[in-house]
Amino acid sequence: METINDTLESKENRKAEKRKGRVLGGLVVVTVGTVLLAHKAGAELPEWLFTWPMIVVAAGIYQGARHSFRNFRWLIPVAIGLLFLTERFVEGFSIGNFMWPLIIIAIGLSIMLKPSRKHYCR
Repeated sequence: METINDTLESKENRKAEKRKGRVLGGLVVVTVGTVLLAHKAGAELPEWLFTWPMIVVAAGIYQGARHSFRNFRWLIPVAIGLLFLTERFVEGFSIGNFMWPLIIIAIGLSIMLKPSRKHYCR
């Protein structure tokens, strides 16, 4: 049986985890802001840093940081962003050739990894 102390400890643990996620999420936002400020101030930064795939990667890292990287969902936007960034670094690589197979694989993985929800009728 759970005691009052156990309940209070679990509440404190949840609060600490939430605070930690907020701090990490805030750190990601501050980092993005600092990079943008440096760019506006004239610092020479790589052009790929200011592309839409990097925004997707940053959003994935932000989501991961907000939730203390507890689940794998943050990896999806990071992987998608990195995949599109690969076109800029690997000569002759085009994501268009791989788009449909990757979409089909993603659908299959989502079917396999989807949590089962049991509905009981009463």
